Amino acid sequence: LWAGTNNGLWKVKQGRVVKVEGLPHPSVTSLSEDAQHRVWITTGAAGVAVATVDGVQALDQRHGLPAAPIHSVLDDGRGAIWFSTSRGILRVPRDQVTELL
Repeated sequence: LWAGTNNGLWKVKQGRVVKVEGLPHPSVTSLSEDAQHRVWITTGAAGVAVATVDGVQALDQRHGLPAAPIHSVLDDGRGAIWFSTSRGILRVPRDQVTELL
């Protein structure tokens, strides 16, 4: 179970609520899980964060994402990750995302 708040990202682990560290900004605006069970997190900062069993990785324009704020991320279940931004919608093949991570 994951919970995004204005004060960060939290998850239930072994019956305890723990704060997840490593977000680019403490205010979480959306959460979404993809087909590989990665959790995509949008925050008050540009870019996104991706939580896996190995931790959190932030992705931004240095990784090919737009500099515009990203509002949400969705896995379409057909091989693509979709990013909703303030400047439009971006579709990225899931294989490219996996390679980047």
